[in-house]
Amino acid sequence: MVDRFARRSSPDNFPDISEPTLGEYQERSIINFTHGYASPDHLPADALAAVSDEVFGEHSSRALQYGPAAGLDHLREPLVAYLEEHYEIDTTLDNLMITTGAKQGLDLVCKAMIEPGDRVALTSPTYGTGLRILRSHEVEFLDVPVDEDGMVVSELEAAFEELAAAGEDLPKFVYDVPEFHNPTGVTMSRERRERLVELAAEYDVVIVEDAPYRTLRFEGESVPPVKSFDDDDNVVFLGTYSKLICPGLRVGWLIADEGIVDRLLPLKPDGGTNPMSQAYISELHKNGYVEERAVDYAEVLGDQRDVMVEAIREHLPQVDIWNVPEGGYYIWLELPKHVDTELMYEIGKDIGVLFLPGNLFSPGETHRNFLRLAWAYEDPEQIVKGVKRLSDVIDAYEERTDSPSASD
Repeated sequence: MVDRFARRSSPDNFPDISEPTLGEYQERSIINFTHGYASPDHLPADALAAVSDEVFGEHSSRALQYGPAAGLDHLREPLVAYLEEHYEIDTTLDNLMITTGAKQGLDLVCKAMIEPGDRVALTSPTYGTGLRILRSHEVEFLDVPVDEDGMVVSELEAAFEELAAAGEDLPKFVYDVPEFHNPTGVTMSRERRERLVELAAEYDVVIVEDAPYRTLRFEGESVPPVKSFDDDDNVVFLGTYSKLICPGLRVGWLIADEGIVDRLLPLKPDGGTNPMSQAYISELHKNGYVEERAVDYAEVLGDQRDVMVEAIREHLPQVDIWNVPEGGYYIWLELPKHVDTELMYEIGKDIGVLFLPGNLFSPGETHRNFLRLAWAYEDPEQIVKGVKRLSDVIDAYEERTDSPSASD
């Protein structure tokens, strides 16, 4: 019998967790620290409703039709100004295309650049959905360590030197989330960003900078994006409104050299990223809501991070906080070496708290004694309750596996 499926779609390529059913969620009052969802209490329904008359009046002929692959100029023009003011990136309409979230941007880059077996360099751990996209294009991974200053660029440089000396192919691109890195929460230092750009120029390698959390800093000093140091047009910058406004709009953007954008546009045969969503966001730029939202929502996220960190320190003495992030959605926790958080997840479903096991963020499915928590979805009371349940999960894991306790 002919196998009807391509090798790239094999479930073996996509390690995942089994999520509870809706009935199980309700029955167990499950607390969800898994995905980067905004809290229902902080979705901008009122702000969107307030501009609906404009969307279906002034913009109706654009909002209800197919749209151009590059996106509506009515959104791209204010976005260019917004990027200059808030991202320190100078760009033009020729270098900017609207995407259906940042994920589509990464997928388009892969479609344009990757042949099966090509290398991509990235941190280990890294963004789990990014891994899934890359695996679907059958890449070979070049793992690079990450520490408190982000990707260890000196290790990347050493790997490039070794590959070049051996006459082997360099990675097609370097992928990273340098701002509030997913899952570790660290931010790459300015010095490493500058060196990464220099390295890309020296070896003629593209950098794909994924920056969904950049405007959600609630503490510390901002660092210019990698793209802002790019004088040689080697950086492809991915951004999104999913974290800043809401994910349901499904609107992101990609900035790159015009030659790269021209190669990507024909690979986007979707009738244009949702023109109605673009019309809504253009109105939110016009009335100043996008800027207000960034300030207000970052404050909310900072408060929720504080609650989670305090609860972890009080109720999870056996866990090490790898880094206390200054923005974004996530915190990365290290447990004793003998713990397998993928097995622990199944216990969490029974007890009523969900998290993401560390192996989902690793190209080689390592980091099994790590887990990621997201503080954005649950309210402060539920965050504390969920962390207490996580303590019960760890205790139950030790009992069921007859493992040594952290204090032994």
